[in-house]
Formats: sequence, C-alpha cells, structure tokens
Amino acid sequence: MALELEFSELLWIAGWIVLHIAGIFAGWATRLVTGSRIDLLLQVTFFTLLCGLSGVAWWSHQLEHGLWIPTGFTMVAMVLMAVTDLRSSDGSHPTSPATPTQQLY
Repeated sequence: MALELEFSELLWIAGWIVLHIAGIFAGWATRLVTGSRIDLLLQVTFFTLLCGLSGVAWWSHQLEHGLWIPTGFTMVAMVLMAVTDLRSSDGSHPTSPATPTQQLY
C-alpha cells in the first residue's frame, strides 16, 4: 500500500518542514549574532518567521489535524533560544576566549 500524495500536498509538507527548520535556525542565530552588524536583519527575520509560524498554527488548528501542536513547540523553542542569555555572571560568553584583562580564578 503506497501513500499517494499530489504534488501540491508535497509542497505544503515541504514548506511546513522548511518553515519550522528556518524558525529554529532564526531563533538560534538571533542570539548568536547579538550586537553584530546583521543583528537587525536577523531580528526582522526571526519576527517574520514567528508571525508565519503563528499563522501556520492557526491554520493547522482550524483544520483539526493536530499539526498545531508541533508548531507551538517550535514557536516556544524559537523564543527560548532567542532570549536565553548564555553569558556567565561576569558578562563573558562561555565560548569566547578569555581576554588578557580577565583573571581566571
């Protein structure tokens, strides 16, 4: 028994997957480039994808097929990745090398 999908259905599925992956990447990248030259561009991308995912969640909920649940999880993961501060209490980033002025205790 083969699952037969029309081309338009395959495009919707691929678009749904790509939108979620792009959203996760945007959430991660927004935090990663904080303070750089492309910070504003990624923030706009992040909020655009967040709005797109909220539309997908609403649309999925209206169709009642349950795909709004993973979309909601993706939105939560995006926001948590974008706002989580990975710096230590002294203000340094855990992946940045220690500067000569920092003393290690």
